[in-house]
Amino acid sequence: MVWRRRLTNEFSPHVSRRVPGMSSCTRATICRRPHRGFTLVELLVVIAIIGILIGLLLPAVQAAREAARRTKCLNNMKQLGLAMHNYSDALNCFPPGGLNGTGRYDKPRQTFLIHLYPYLEQTNLFNSFKFYLHGSAYGLPWWGSANSLGPNSITAVVLPGLQCPSDRGEVNVFVQAGNYLSRSNYLGIFGNIDIQSAYDKTPSHLAATFGFNLSTRFADITDGTSNTMMFSEYLKGGEIEDPSRPARNGNDPRGLLWTDFAGGSQIYTKLTPNTSSLDLIYPGYCVNLPDMYLPCGDGNGGNDTAAARSLHPGGVNILLVDGSVRFIADSVNVVTWRALGSIAGGEVTTADSN
Repeated sequence: MVWRRRLTNEFSPHVSRRVPGMSSCTRATICRRPHRGFTLVELLVVIAIIGILIGLLLPAVQAAREAARRTKCLNNMKQLGLAMHNYSDALNCFPPGGLNGTGRYDKPRQTFLIHLYPYLEQTNLFNSFKFYLHGSAYGLPWWGSANSLGPNSITAVVLPGLQCPSDRGEVNVFVQAGNYLSRSNYLGIFGNIDIQSAYDKTPSHLAATFGFNLSTRFADITDGTSNTMMFSEYLKGGEIEDPSRPARNGNDPRGLLWTDFAGGSQIYTKLTPNTSSLDLIYPGYCVNLPDMYLPCGDGNGGNDTAAARSLHPGGVNILLVDGSVRFIADSVNVVTWRALGSIAGGEVTTADSN
């Protein structure tokens, strides 16, 4: 009986047993230490700390990305400089900035772009380009002809090496009247005033690396190849992501190296880089977007001019005749800026004095 009572007491679910170090519990009940959750204040503190960390890290990440884009842009310009040097080695001169007839807008109005193609690893496109074709509208080989008509035409091919990744322009091809023209961020330096002064070679015009109906040689650059620009950056026209904003593709020729327009293939040093002053574009072709760093107004076909522009913080990259690339601050003195654009102005300046 004693043994039976002891067995019953040990295994009965109704009899409590004391577990050393723990409170009383039954066989059917498991005792747990209560857990305390986060309070609202603690949760808010954690969220605040995370927000601060993100706020500290985001600018650093953005700066690192821009540094990578700027380096890519710099390398693109170095390749462009190499192409210019290879052209000069082959032909003892640089390509002409623009080939025009007896008048400013007489055909063929051919820019330097296609002449550089064999030296930009685009020999097949160069060989396929038919210089003798004259489009029906204006008699131009790059407009209204087999060279430019259709999305598979020669002029439609976008060269990645001519695009700066910092530019947020969405569309790299200009489409109008069946013509497809690729865009670029690297434009030639044509002088210090405007398009008519460069064409007429007026006394106040400072000769630049590029000009109309002429080819510059190394011997012509008496200011020194390390003190003279060949190319600078410019922002492309084109579509923007926000569909509520006006389209920039229709009549916006900016960045079209195929065209002989200010802002198309030409930069002038009349104004310093990224100026808020308007670029004067061929009449009827301006889409003014100052908040996109693309301010412009209508020129008259003669006073058209365009300043260097980029989305790099604080300035633009320039390509010097010696093939080196420099970063020029927006705050550069205008006299220094114009001196860098001239090939034989006799000024005493360097690309580092900005």
